[in-house]
Amino acid sequence: MKIMVKNLVLGVAWLQIAGCTLIDSTLSIDYQPLSKPFSGVETPVFLSRVEDARPERPRIGCKKNGYGSESADLLLDVPLEMWFAGMINQEMRAAGLKLASPEETGAVLLEVKIEHFFIEPDVSFGTVEIYAAVVAELKVFFPDGKAFRRRFAAYEHASSMLPTDASYTEPMRLALEAWVRQALPALHSLLARQAGQEQAWGWTRMWS
Repeated sequence: MKIMVKNLVLGVAWLQIAGCTLIDSTLSIDYQPLSKPFSGVETPVFLSRVEDARPERPRIGCKKNGYGSESADLLLDVPLEMWFAGMINQEMRAAGLKLASPEETGAVLLEVKIEHFFIEPDVSFGTVEIYAAVVAELKVFFPDGKAFRRRFAAYEHASSMLPTDASYTEPMRLALEAWVRQALPALHSLLARQAGQEQAWGWTRMWS
C-alpha cells in the first residue's frame, strides 16, 4: 500500500512538472562575489560597456518536454547586460580594485562581450541533467593606448529529479563562479603586469 501511495505521489509530481515545462519561467539568479582582495594594482578601472552578443537573446535557456524537444523559454528578471555589469563590478570591488567614475581620466577601460549564456536540460526518464554555459570576452584598454582581449568559457551541470526554477539557476550559478575564477585573476594579472610593463601572458594584443 505504501509503495502504491508513493508511486501515485511521484506520478502526480511528474504530471505537475510536465505541465510546468510548457510555461516560460522568469529566473532570478542569486549571486555572491567570490573574489578575495588582490594587491599591486593602483590604477582605477571603469567598466565602460557590456554587450549582449548572444544569438539566442533575450532568453537565457529553455525547458524540454519528455521527448527532449524545447517546450518553453527561460528568461532573466533583468536585462542580461545589466545583470552581468553588476556582477563584474561586485567582483572587481571585492578583489580590491578601485572602480573609476565615468568622468575620471587615466582609468583603465573594461568592455565585456557576452557570447553565450544558456541553460539547457537533457531529459531522460527519471532524471534531468541541466547544463549551463557562460562564454564572454574581456577587452581591456590602457591609458597609454595599449589594448588586450581574452575569451573565458565555463560549463557546469547539475542533476534534478523534479526540476524547478531553482534547479535551472543552480548550474548557471556554478558556471558563473567558474567563469569568475578564470577571468578576475587573469584581469588582475594583466593590470599588474602592465603596471610593470611586463608581457601579458594569455592575452591577445589589439592593434588599432
